[in-house]
Amino acid sequence: MAATPQASHKATMAFISQQYNSSRTMPSAQLIREPRELERFFHDVQIKSAAAQNLLPNIDFNNDVLLAVSMGQKPTEGYKLSFDSSKTVDVYPDHIAVQVVWSEPVSATVQRTATHPCVLIKFAKGQYTRIKVYDQSKKLRYVANL
Repeated sequence: MAATPQASHKATMAFISQQYNSSRTMPSAQLIREPRELERFFHDVQIKSAAAQNLLPNIDFNNDVLLAVSMGQKPTEGYKLSFDSSKTVDVYPDHIAVQVVWSEPVSATVQRTATHPCVLIKFAKGQYTRIKVYDQSKKLRYVANL
């Protein structure tokens, strides 16, 4: 049996944004590398008001990238995707491992309104070629190739 690879170091990540009504119907993980992609992301998640456009985060894309993780369309309220910004990420030679908090409703009494939870996370550029997104139970949810 092959040994589990050890992370070479830790990288700090920062929580940027959380939305419940994105237009993303399918689960996904998307890397955002430049300002135009960030503007497109905010447009896709239906943040279209003038006030919200002023909330576009100021990202130094020379040093940082963003990861948008979406649960896709869910049938009820109560689904939530979040990130604990006090956490670090494991950096391996070919990928980084990110952990998100993937919450599902525990009660059948939640309102039956479709939601589209997503979260936007910032981290430093690196030599890795993939990002693996795990939930709090260490279940692999997405792999984003760079």
